[in-house]
Amino acid sequence: GSEPNRYKMFAKLREMWKEAEDGRTSAALAAHLNTPKQRVTQWATGSGGKAPAPWWVILKLCDELGLGVAISPKEGAKLYRL
Repeated sequence: GSEPNRYKMFAKLREMWKEAEDGRTSAALAAHLNTPKQRVTQWATGSGGKAPAPWWVILKLCDELGLGVAISPKEGAKLYRL
């Protein structure tokens, strides 16, 4: 099987994290994850030839947002509410 699209998953989680509270920005998310702001953009877009967001980042955001990740061969990866 192929690897789930972590760029797409992270992009969705980034938007959900920003919408969870007024005033949240990508810069705030970068600080929250202790990573450069540029890396947050690269994780969401796949730009710069960088690897996608590590699983620990995806799972951390899922935990904070009350989400889980389901992975299946037919449907790929999907986020769901816990």
